[in-house]
Amino acid sequence: MAVAAITISACGSDDPAPTPNPPGGQTVAVTGVSLNKTTMSIVRGRSETLTATVAPENATNKAVTWATSNAQVATVSNGAVTAVATGSATITVTTADGNRTATCVVTVVNPEYDVYVAGSVRGSNSGQVPAYWKNGTLVVLDGSSDAVGGGLMDIAVSGNNVYALGMELLTEGSSVNAYAKYWTDGQATPIGEVNTIPTRMEVVNSNVHIVGATVANSTYNAKYWLNGNDMNISGDGKIATDISIYGNKYYISGYALANQQACIWHNSATSTPFTYDPGQGEAVSACVLNSIHAYGDDLYSYGGYADVIPHHSSTPVRWAFLPGYAKSGESATMSQVYRYDGISYGAGYYINSGRYEAFVCGTGGTPTQILSTNAAKATSICVIAGDVYVGGTENDVAVYWKNGTKHVLGNSGEHSTATAIVVVERP
Repeated sequence: MAVAAITISACGSDDPAPTPNPPGGQTVAVTGVSLNKTTMSIVRGRSETLTATVAPENATNKAVTWATSNAQVATVSNGAVTAVATGSATITVTTADGNRTATCVVTVVNPEYDVYVAGSVRGSNSGQVPAYWKNGTLVVLDGSSDAVGGGLMDIAVSGNNVYALGMELLTEGSSVNAYAKYWTDGQATPIGEVNTIPTRMEVVNSNVHIVGATVANSTYNAKYWLNGNDMNISGDGKIATDISIYGNKYYISGYALANQQACIWHNSATSTPFTYDPGQGEAVSACVLNSIHAYGDDLYSYGGYADVIPHHSSTPVRWAFLPGYAKSGESATMSQVYRYDGISYGAGYYINSGRYEAFVCGTGGTPTQILSTNAAKATSICVIAGDVYVGGTENDVAVYWKNGTKHVLGNSGEHSTATAIVVVERP
């Protein structure tokens, strides 16, 4: 008698049961919809994506629509939620088949910011050493143990990297010589030769743009370096004081030492040599051009004396036309300018009866504000989300002001400086 062999196989308990296919032509109705999140917090100005899952998996019509309860707070498009303003909004997804719904409550919060202030503090050799503060916490940069002085001139943050520009002073024989360098996350890169003086820096797409000057035989030569390499601008007898980059437009401000003639170098693309423009359309005498800021097709630059602001769209503008920028009979220096939301802001200081007074000012209806009359200088400015941050010193101690409120950085009784400020949104 023949015996038939029968094999029996069992499905593992972890194997999902397949969704049965409906008979030909039969519609499978939607039974529900869910979202990957039921609550979500988003920083204003950023976006997050919600994912909708329609059940059952083999439903015939999985189409959905999206809606927000408050478009002033958050908008939604195909699941992408954009935070517009602080507050709360409910995002609802609805199926086309059966009007099944799911919701997510979105809370929009203000971004948080990190404040970086570059400058110097007293070192072990009683001289100043390069340092910066992040949210008030001091970071001293590694340098030569033989340095007798130095400090930072500028600071920039790009992505997760912190760039600092400065120099150290070293005693060599009977001379004290300056050596410039920039630090990337604490790692130093030398710039130029001996007696190189850096002034400002801008970092774009991890490329480090630096301006300043070299000094040889008491002769200054304006310089522009890209990632530490000399780009050879026409700078004999001049100092480059600032750089601003907007798209593919590069602008460098400065002045000639012989006659204090304001000047600008510019190009229209990285492949185009820099053009030198003395006076930029007007013979500007005795004007030290300290700062420049390119914004769209406009160019804003501010001088170190109270009679002239050389630029706005290449048109000279007298300070008299900008109420509050200078007081009659007082000598004023504009240290830096910043353009934000259609308003030009400036920071600087007066000399009033031999005493320094720090100020901040802006056009477009923003009034001048005296930050401090206590031997204070405002050296730098940054505006973000409508808040005005100004770096400087008061009684030889590094400070910064946020909307006029002072924050002390250095230690009382120990000389410290604040030369640059930058404020960035936290990731």
